[in-house]
Amino acid sequence: MNWSNGRRDEGARAGLTLCRSYVAAYVHCAPVHHLLYGGDRCGAVHWWIGSRRDGSEILGIWLAPESGRQACRQILADICHRGLERIRFAVTDNPTAFGEELRTQFPGTSPLPSFATLLDRSVRQVQPRDRAPVKNHLVAILQAGSSQAAQQSISAFESSRWAARYPALVTDWRLALDQGRLLWSLAPTLRREVLRGDARATSLHLSVGRALARHGGVADPSAAPSFVQTALARAQRRFDAARSTATRAQRPLLEVSPFRGVALGG
Repeated sequence: MNWSNGRRDEGARAGLTLCRSYVAAYVHCAPVHHLLYGGDRCGAVHWWIGSRRDGSEILGIWLAPESGRQACRQILADICHRGLERIRFAVTDNPTAFGEELRTQFPGTSPLPSFATLLDRSVRQVQPRDRAPVKNHLVAILQAGSSQAAQQSISAFESSRWAARYPALVTDWRLALDQGRLLWSLAPTLRREVLRGDARATSLHLSVGRALARHGGVADPSAAPSFVQTALARAQRRFDAARSTATRAQRPLLEVSPFRGVALGG
């Protein structure tokens, strides 16, 4: 992963250009508290990871007062100004709210739900003893070969005892399948590529969230993007080391299931 574009937005606007086209962009943000003018205020740090056929890179890291539509509009204008012309898919945990702004700036882009984020959130909602079987049911939905097969898989989950214990999961996953039904119309290799990138980006996002929680508030809000960049780079090095170890042991990492590397609550 190339970190050359992962600077504060002042640096990004100073001329850090982007590629013209990306297969997918993975959109994440995390709240950050800063002690500005003697008060505890909350903002949000946003970061985007762009995926191409030859790899991925940070598109930018931005600090915004809040994670609303205005922040989204400013970020989209920034990456457009820096040369990005086309995103085929934008993966986010709120595709409905995000999609309108996205399609205005980049017509033809398809917003998709982050299934990796949904999977992690879903497993965190269940009791520890139920996590493995629930995760297996949910991953089976994502591994389905067609939209019809995915619907059959969620129906099988809905009739299981786990759905009876956790009915909110059925609602969440049916909504996500409706928002992300385009995925199952893609060629299998492209679908796996998008889902695998989602898993990697979400794993990095969870690492950054833990780092921010450990760090606590920041005295200078302008330091938050640099902190996130450092945390992302550190998490990526861990991922690369794990992938290298798996390669030497001839064990495919994130190949059997693109969600094998997504951290789960414990």
